[in-house]
Amino acid sequence: MGIQLLDHQTVTGLGPVDQYSPHTYRSKITRIHVEISGDELISSGDIVVVISGKAAEGSPWYTITQVVGNWMTPTTGQEACNTEDSFAIETPAFPLMKVAVDTFTSGGTTAATNTITFDAQPSHKDRILIDDDFGHHLRIVFHDAGDLADIHSLGIPVEIQSTLVNTITETVLAINAYNDDAHPNYKGFHITSSYVAPNKIILTHDIPGTGGNSATVTLESGDGSFTQSIGGFSGGTGTDRYVSCWLDDNF
Repeated sequence: MGIQLLDHQTVTGLGPVDQYSPHTYRSKITRIHVEISGDELISSGDIVVVISGKAAEGSPWYTITQVVGNWMTPTTGQEACNTEDSFAIETPAFPLMKVAVDTFTSGGTTAATNTITFDAQPSHKDRILIDDDFGHHLRIVFHDAGDLADIHSLGIPVEIQSTLVNTITETVLAINAYNDDAHPNYKGFHITSSYVAPNKIILTHDIPGTGGNSATVTLESGDGSFTQSIGGFSGGTGTDRYVSCWLDDNF
């Protein structure tokens, strides 16, 4: 069976990986599938993906191949991949393998961003709902220290800290942890965040392109009035570009 490891991989490269013990070890061959989506009609920065693997848990990463869009001319050590199609290579199998995307050149695209401005501390059970518009969403729920009744059923808990800065910092950590916590078979959330002093969170879509402009943020009031201000996602330009990579022994 095929196990998809990376779905809509980010521009930053290494993402979630999964262990896989191919039963093809005796035949010493397994297949790696790569799918790249992107627009070939750009002036510079064509997609180039470096695929790496691991022979065993304690082994170093090694480069399997570089994959490029078929509108480029592959050089030594590179393979072509059809636009919006898949590419597969066969490679020696080991008892334990991992596959990951080392680098991903997005090329000619810009990621969408959004800003949440905290005017004051959130109140107990105030919530932030973030939808990446790629099928995944996250709900952050704020709570008073020690008061977790019904909190987990509402979303990912973030404790209200003694200062607003600390609360915002904890919120950023929660969003990014959720982004890193992949589904066993694919990456499950495509928005990361960063803190900007004194009271802002910048949200950045993982998938560069216009699709990120359709992501949304909704504020939901709990025990008080959630008066923070938000903008819409904007700034995403170009065709959405992403890469998926998975191992397959069913061939």
